Formats: sequence, C-alpha cells, structure tokens
Amino acid sequence: MREGLAGFISVIAAAATPAAVFAVFVFNNSSYNPRREALAAFFMASIVAFCHATVLGVPAALTLVHKRKFRAFPMFSAGACVGLIPTAALFFPYNNSGWLTYLQLVSSAAGLGALGGIAFYLTHIAMSPNNSFKPKPLRGSA
Repeated sequence: MREGLAGFISVIAAAATPAAVFAVFVFNNSSYNPRREALAAFFMASIVAFCHATVLGVPAALTLVHKRKFRAFPMFSAGACVGLIPTAALFFPYNNSGWLTYLQLVSSAAGLGALGGIAFYLTHIAMSPNNSFKPKPLRGSA
C-alpha cells in the first residue's frame, strides 16, 4: 500500500516541479498580470507534465527498477528523455524560426524533464517503505 502511495506522490512531484519552474519563468517575463498568467501557466504546465510523467515517466522508472538501475543519474537522464522526445517530435515539423530556436525549445524541455525525473526519484526514495532515511534502531533494542 505504501509503495503505491509513494509512486503516486512521486508522479505528482514529477509533474509539479517543472510546472513550478515554468510558472516562475512566466511570472518573470510577464508584463500585464504576472500572478494570473503564472497561475494559468502552472495549471496548464502541470497537466502536460502529469501526462508526460504518467505515460512516459512511470514506464521508464519501472524499467529502471526492473534492471536494478533506479538511481539519481539514470532518473535524471530518463526525465530528460521524457521531456525531450515528445517536444522534439511535436515541434520538429513546424520549425519555421530556425534551428537555434528549435534547439533552445528542446533543451529547455529536456531540462524541465530532468527536474521532473530527479523530483520523482527523491520523492520516491523519501517515501518508500524501505528507504535509507529511516533511523536505525539502537544496538540491543528491538
């Protein structure tokens, strides 16, 4: 039961972290009503990030668990791929503004995905029933 809850909360964290970073970016670059635009950006980005984390991130994490490679750097790399691949596929045919703009878009999506992967990993490790953050019992007790 607790392992399932850790997985669900990890998906929420993996979606909320890049959405919050994107909302801060929108807040800093907004001119009309920054709070409203940042809030709208957070909700829209969290929906997109939740779909990415659920459809692509969970299978990637389960693959890493199955191969016994569920560590920080592989989750960082998997998160970057989860952000990079759909963005690269979606915006490649419509690239009319040049390769530099396309590479900036794809690299920022990969960075946000990597943040989501690290958030997933850290949340799952912290909430997992067999995590290493549990206090060790004193010698002679239990």
